[in-house]
Amino acid sequence: MEDNGLGPRLLEVCVDQIEAIFPALDAGAHRIELCSRLDLDGLSPSLDDFQRAVVAVDSSLDSQDDLPLQIMVRLSTDSFLYSDDQILEMEKYIHAVKSLADSLLQTLVLKHPRRRVLTGFVFGCLSLSPSSSAPHWEVHKAHTERLISAARPYSVT
Repeated sequence: MEDNGLGPRLLEVCVDQIEAIFPALDAGAHRIELCSRLDLDGLSPSLDDFQRAVVAVDSSLDSQDDLPLQIMVRLSTDSFLYSDDQILEMEKYIHAVKSLADSLLQTLVLKHPRRRVLTGFVFGCLSLSPSSSAPHWEVHKAHTERLISAARPYSVT
């Protein structure tokens, strides 16, 4: 990891196929953002794909570090503007991933003992500012806080 005085820089690579993980790690990626449908700007991966990624990454790493997997949380292509119902579905998805991650730690025979098989979650929630002079996008704080809370104790980006 390179430090430019502002803190360490991480290279995170988005992949939507398990096979793409290995070239990314070989090229120096510090983290893998697992998603599906990169052709649609990335959607949440299936739980099966997450499990396959855990097994694949675990078997390829020689260290006991946490697996460098970030999970995309985006359930539809409806930009990044979400209703309260959509946020609820995203919270449910996050809880399902966390539950599966805990289960995998207990049931899989991993190459090395690990504390975590998941680093965190990736998402974005926007709202359109009603500014009269020039409407612009801004972070939807309430929705973002809900997803951060659902993701704890994992990191979010």
